[in-house]
Amino acid sequence: MGQESSFSSNALGEIGLGWDFSKIGDRYMLDIKKATSKDFQDLARLISGDIAWSRYGIDYEAALLLIKSAEDEFYIARNDQETIGFCALRLTGVGNIGAYMRMILVSESYRNQGIGKKLLEYIWDLVIKHVPNLFLICSTDNLRAQKFYERQGFKRVGTLDNLVITDHDEILYWKTGGPLR
Repeated sequence: MGQESSFSSNALGEIGLGWDFSKIGDRYMLDIKKATSKDFQDLARLISGDIAWSRYGIDYEAALLLIKSAEDEFYIARNDQETIGFCALRLTGVGNIGAYMRMILVSESYRNQGIGKKLLEYIWDLVIKHVPNLFLICSTDNLRAQKFYERQGFKRVGTLDNLVITDHDEILYWKTGGPLR
């Protein structure tokens, strides 16, 4: 598990490790790999600059503290040298039955181009090697994200009232590759 995974695509859509990035477009060189502490400032910048996270009162310093203190593994998506997205994952987030994806974020200027989908596919391929289920929560206000998760095969499990902040609810989502046994 300490092994660093990475895959990339060049502008012609040629790929490594069986990934097809041709739908992302010809202007990106996408690379997804496990983050290191050197990437934490980029991740904090993405979180603090995102409108969806502002409702939770997370500025740059709070985001950096959150990342540094997390038990999650972070996976970053880069275009050339620019970090354009990431995912925070806890493989044992739901005991031995499933992983928990705490965050996924793609920079606003790179959205709707298939990058979030590729990042989620990468995470799913990683998860399914260890546990059969992936869970996440999504704000009830974030309709765009809800549609995205449902298109990626996640099922809505239920609503968690006041989970993170008062008077704001979250939706629990689940994707499965089959039963535990």
